[in-house]
Amino acid sequence: MPLHPTSTSPFISPLPRSTSTQIRSSLIIPTLPQILSELIQNSLDASAKSLVVRICLEDGDQSLRVEDDGCGIPLQQLTQVGRRFVTSKSTTGHHAGHYGFRGEALASIAALGLLEVYTRPENDSRTYAKIIKGSKILFHGLSNRPLGKAGTTVIVKDIFHGIPVRQAALAASSRSSTLSACRKVIETLALAHSSVSWTVWEDRDVETSSSSSKKIMTMSSHDASLATFKELYGGALVEQRVQKIRVSSGFMRVDGFISLEGASGRVHQHLYVNHYPVQRSELHLAISQKFSHSRFSAMNQDEPFEVASSHSRRSPRKLDKHPVYVLDVCIPAEDVDVQYEPKKGLLGYKDLEKVKAFVLAVVDEFLKRHDFLVQHTKTNTLHDSSSTPLARLHERSASSATQILSPMQSLSDLHRPISTPTQAPRPFTPSHPRDRPTHAASEPVRKRARVVTSVRKLGVEKRPDWIDDILADVDTGVWNATPLKSSLNHTLTPLPPLPSSSKCCVEAGLSSGNHTSSVKWSCQNEITFPHHVLKSATVLGQVDDKFICCVLPTEEAAPISSRIVVLVDQHAADERVSVESLLHDLCVGFMKNDIPITTPKDDLGFVITREEAQQLSRTIARDIFRRWGIDLCLPDSELDWTTVDWVQCHIRAYPSILPRLGRKDGQDMAKLVKLYLPVALDGMGEISTMLGSINDNGDIDQGRILRWMPQEMLELVNSKACRSAIMFQDKLDQEQCVRLVAQLAETRNPFSCAHGRPSLVPIVMLSTPPAGTITGKREIDWSEWSKQT
Repeated sequence: MPLHPTSTSPFISPLPRSTSTQIRSSLIIPTLPQILSELIQNSLDASAKSLVVRICLEDGDQSLRVEDDGCGIPLQQLTQVGRRFVTSKSTTGHHAGHYGFRGEALASIAALGLLEVYTRPENDSRTYAKIIKGSKILFHGLSNRPLGKAGTTVIVKDIFHGIPVRQAALAASSRSSTLSACRKVIETLALAHSSVSWTVWEDRDVETSSSSSKKIMTMSSHDASLATFKELYGGALVEQRVQKIRVSSGFMRVDGFISLEGASGRVHQHLYVNHYPVQRSELHLAISQKFSHSRFSAMNQDEPFEVASSHSRRSPRKLDKHPVYVLDVCIPAEDVDVQYEPKKGLLGYKDLEKVKAFVLAVVDEFLKRHDFLVQHTKTNTLHDSSSTPLARLHERSASSATQILSPMQSLSDLHRPISTPTQAPRPFTPSHPRDRPTHAASEPVRKRARVVTSVRKLGVEKRPDWIDDILADVDTGVWNATPLKSSLNHTLTPLPPLPSSSKCCVEAGLSSGNHTSSVKWSCQNEITFPHHVLKSATVLGQVDDKFICCVLPTEEAAPISSRIVVLVDQHAADERVSVESLLHDLCVGFMKNDIPITTPKDDLGFVITREEAQQLSRTIARDIFRRWGIDLCLPDSELDWTTVDWVQCHIRAYPSILPRLGRKDGQDMAKLVKLYLPVALDGMGEISTMLGSINDNGDIDQGRILRWMPQEMLELVNSKACRSAIMFQDKLDQEQCVRLVAQLAETRNPFSCAHGRPSLVPIVMLSTPPAGTITGKREIDWSEWSKQT
């Protein structure tokens, strides 16, 4: 018998101090970009107006250096630096002007790495230093490295030296992806602090500047976030008209801007609450829904430098445009909780609905002012009383007296839109949505809608008698086509919808009714069959030149041994076979980096923003596109990016399997690049890891590769498979039917087409009820049938 420990309970004891410190510190600063964020936030809390950031990502020597010109740290207070739960900010956590209040950032960094702090307080000519490693103080006192002005310099080295797994993960991470994450941290905080100037360097050694240092970012101080946005990303997205926002209501205020230009993605939707960058939240969702219900996207469809034609129909494959905005919402500090997570990106609110209503009121006013709201009118009259100045005056008074949202007395203080000299600002004339005159551009749409509605109302409710007369003369050899007028009450139970999982569930029911007896027998069973049963399918033949009738066996574990008659949609089945073949070729080509490509004969290109061009100029980004068979060419790498807002991108090659990407208009390629570029940059580390694993073992995980396939490329593959598939009314012989079902059985997902529609539908279950079951059936009296026929 195995030996058991004593019956006494194990002794509960506290964790060693070093262990608890390490655990807590690793939660506070899980990544190198988060360490950088904490250091920058400390500098901003110290009222810094200029920051210099140096980042070193050399293998085994990842380090950071942040220099600021803030107030510095007096010698007496420097003694407390590096201790946990020690801070110079508000200890209640309700100070809206500060990021830090927990007193854990520097202590956590000192516990997991080497922390060096050099500071020169205001009104002091001396520089003091404190060096801590593993929570142990190595030096504290007067520094022999004097600073030229008041401020603080913090250096972090040997990051995660006490956590080998975390250190190995940092070493294995892509250098470009880590640098991109650090840039994202700086850009996000810079938009919230436009009055601060920034300089960012990539160094081989953060201790000293060298010729190998590379300046990767520089920003001047500005009065508003709009100027900072232009310096960061160029003026492409804000080059025409921008609505500056500065609205207050009670103790709430929102500052920033909303651009009248749309973007292809949601990357430039920056929302802050009390200067805290907010991750994707309910506020983002509410703003997106407000814009999606407006005409903002429809009125921002034309690409830059594209000649729009009023007579040509808009392509359905054009990019959907999303709003570009930077909004900083300031609310009382006691109404928000920033302690949900260490990164302080997930916030809690005392009254979320109140904050949401305030933000949506600002967005709604923006949409109204620029005629983006969809008009809803019940009547269309020649004379609208609301168009008169007197009516508008009464309307304005009534609307201000009956406000639904929180009071917005300052909404009228919205700045007029900034426009080019050739475009005059649009006057703001408030009008209630219900009484606003009909927009002329939308009138034809409503007319067509009324015509369609009137046609639908003319639909035939009852089948004409002459159709019954014709059908009555048709002899099918079984029974009349017209229904028998009988007192029998037969109920047809519809088949359940086909699930989209890897197994199909069929509910089969048998019922028999008699108008003189209530005896019925019914049986309802859930029958499942996996996709491999298609390999055992018995193909009966084509039905109506649209379907292939098959008989499938059910699983052996089914309660009733039965077979199921199914109809296979020949178009959906062939589409599924085709799309998986195309995707397999693309995935293998991506893995081996040999997707067949086509070089365009003509000069093909499209326009991208300065920010997109800078991202695409990175070698790893272009390499990922080349693996998908897309070779793009940018202007000379020595081009001064700060002097341009738009960049012409040329197409050198595109996948031969997708000729649509080589069209002259470049719309499909532009959509692919604009949408896939941020996805590729965010997942650069995972893509590099995936490629490394492919090179190591040579195996192909198609599902893993498909995860990183450009969405536009996947849509084009689905479209090509659909267009080339067998269509309805295409006649198939028995051999072709058998071959198509066999090919469908070999696919990964045989139960749906490329667009998600079912590829087969169960019709009836052929089974025998269990022994001893009373069915309640009676024999068919064929003599009665002969009398009726």
